[in-house]
Amino acid sequence: ESLLQRAWQASVDTVGADHPHTLELQRLLAESLLAQGRMDSAEQAFRSVLALGPQRMARHSNRLAWTRCGLARTLRANGQREESDRLLTQAAADFRRNYGGRHSLQAVIEKLLASRQTDTRPPMLS
Repeated sequence: ESLLQRAWQASVDTVGADHPHTLELQRLLAESLLAQGRMDSAEQAFRSVLALGPQRMARHSNRLAWTRCGLARTLRANGQREESDRLLTQAAADFRRNYGGRHSLQAVIEKLLASRQTDTRPPMLS
């Protein structure tokens, strides 16, 4: 069991599964699982954050955008491009709304949507 998993479980036990801090820890755990190539576990963790998070994380919608990006990368790696593209489109809209189109990740998302790229690594910001 990783330190991140223990921190997430402690947060669940202390403040609840739907608390914004718990959801952010779960998102980070999902990113870690994705980096390890544990696609099924990563997908499950990302989906759980999206299921619990929208109302609780409304003030932190950039976190939801990052969660959508992570799930999209996971799905893209599994060949589920249509759902991946839908999530990336939502994330791009979140970044536009939150940052007025000035967030550099928005351009990366739009390039990814236009390509046939299947790379699961986090997009590099230029």
